[in-house]
Amino acid sequence: MRLQSFKDCIYDLKDSMSEIKDSIKALSGISKSYDKNFVISNAQTWTSAAITDENSCLDGFSDRNVSPAIYKKTRNSILSLARVSSNALYLINHLSV
Repeated sequence: MRLQSFKDCIYDLKDSMSEIKDSIKALSGISKSYDKNFVISNAQTWTSAAITDENSCLDGFSDRNVSPAIYKKTRNSILSLARVSSNALYLINHLSV
């Protein structure tokens, strides 16, 4: 059970990284886009999805038998990542076009 929690979490975090990369790629080309609002909307969606994946990773441990020390360390790492993603979403939400 514990190993599956970590496997699921790794899968979620890989998805999260992919979505953040998609967001960065879209925003890096915004100056060439005719529809900047569409680009920003996509970046918001991908970044929000990344946050959802990060939260799903944590949720996967809630009903599993994982030692408190391992859970705490994992939780702190994931929450740090989620804070960065949340800050990125905040910045994207406040872009002016």
